Amino acid sequence: MKLTINNSVTFNARVTAQPVPPPPPPEGIIVGDGVAYGLTATAGDMVFTLPAHNNGDLLALAHYLARTDDVNDLTLVTTAGWVELDAAEHVVTSGTAMTQRVWTKFGDGAETEVTVNNGYVGGAGFALACVPISGVDPAIFDVTPLAGHSRLQLNSSNPTAIQITTTVDGAVMLLFCGQGRTFDTYAPPAGYDDNANNSFSTATIYACSKKVVSAGLETPGPWNTTGVAISADNLLMSLTLLPAS
Repeated sequence: MKLTINNSVTFNARVTAQPVPPPPPPEGIIVGDGVAYGLTATAGDMVFTLPAHNNGDLLALAHYLARTDDVNDLTLVTTAGWVELDAAEHVVTSGTAMTQRVWTKFGDGAETEVTVNNGYVGGAGFALACVPISGVDPAIFDVTPLAGHSRLQLNSSNPTAIQITTTVDGAVMLLFCGQGRTFDTYAPPAGYDDNANNSFSTATIYACSKKVVSAGLETPGPWNTTGVAISADNLLMSLTLLPAS
């Protein structure tokens, strides 16, 4: 390139192209604000509003029924794209009757509702939580969900979820807990973010998450609640989410 100064001095100048900086590293998995409901279940369809989410976000949904769903009468009517995690289905038939189910779906950002059909006559406590999550790999899970990742914990107001050993850096531990009591105050396990919770007289549900920065054993601590009778029985599920590559 030639430059002329004051119309008299001309000299050559070399312009060196600056390297283009690399794109920022991906943010990894981000768990958004979820929604949670607690109510007395009615027979037939129950419609719930989904949390705001973007196209491609994973929706993780758990519901808890304070009675035994031994004939699979509690189902999602809006089934398009929803996949039930068989390993998370936990039915308690003795003692305190309880049922827990977990579903996932990659959302399109436009859907606003989900319908749960209750095949019973109604009257049992019911709770549902749904959490939107971005940056999840299409395979969804770092560690394949197992029946052993679900836990029945009796007589505890401070339930503790199952530990899992993650295999990749940046995996996210997602915990759900259904409980047959109400609480006055609530806090997730230490180091976990509260993503959704709702307390109802006969059905309470919690959802919380933690990014496990370095792969390895993740051992959640207890939820901390007050106002819950020591006889509270709990169903818990631990999931590990795989970050998109």
